[in-house]
Amino acid sequence: MRIHEETSYRSESTCGYCRQSGHNQYNCSKVKEDWAFFSKHQIPNDGSKVIPRGWYRYPRDWGSWYEHCEKTYNEIIRREQATTTLQGKPKKAQRTCGFCGSKDHTRRNCTKMDMFLKDCHEANVKWRKAAYKELVQKHGISVGAAVIVRQAGRWHNNGDYKDHNGIITSINWDKVNVFTALDKKHDDAYSPIWIQVMLSNGDKVVINNELGNFNCLGKGAQPRYWGSNNTLHSVVAASKTPLGEEWITGYKESFRTLVKKRSLEQLENGMPSSYRQPDLIAHIKAWK
Repeated sequence: MRIHEETSYRSESTCGYCRQSGHNQYNCSKVKEDWAFFSKHQIPNDGSKVIPRGWYRYPRDWGSWYEHCEKTYNEIIRREQATTTLQGKPKKAQRTCGFCGSKDHTRRNCTKMDMFLKDCHEANVKWRKAAYKELVQKHGISVGAAVIVRQAGRWHNNGDYKDHNGIITSINWDKVNVFTALDKKHDDAYSPIWIQVMLSNGDKVVINNELGNFNCLGKGAQPRYWGSNNTLHSVVAASKTPLGEEWITGYKESFRTLVKKRSLEQLENGMPSSYRQPDLIAHIKAWK
């Protein structure tokens, strides 16, 4: 999943509010500037036009912009007040669990986190068994399968397409997991499936369409790939390459990364800068 795969490679961080680099949203001067307008029921402006922030560029996004600004502003004020209270008299920091928020323990011995991890592992095993049964055993979609790829042209809605014979050369089995079945792309748990095909003309393409037709895959399985519109039209010669028991039970470390980086509330509702993220807790319960 995205949050795990990107742990070893991080580009310069950007603000979750204004999307500029060099600071985070809780140190962003734009939040207070914008809230001065929102608190008076006005859209932030420079006197003549609206000043959009990040992805809040259109009127349809301004409701989410208001909610994000209010939530971030309140957190900034809370942090400032907490700092003021502690000034002049050093106090021992009260331990708090970064996962569930309890004052009685930390992440190290959080039973809620341990239970969620256990549920993740169980759900992932069930999903991987279902994915193997449907994709490999039922449809023969695995490395070595001979397939027909339908490559749509500019006017593909009018039958403008070409069919190509090809061979599946790779599938990222080692990274797909239960979150590949999410019905929406998630900022942290995004886990696309990459099915690469070598066409008879020598081109290498990635299947990026109609993956949602399979019960074990959701919209979160579709790669962010805009080079062409390649559809898996049919499987000519199936390949039922076994994946092994270690694949069924593997990929546990990614869930550990997820709970280290995110809280229970964030797994349910997403980050303040997120927009309508799917509930990861509910998704795990559904597959458990």
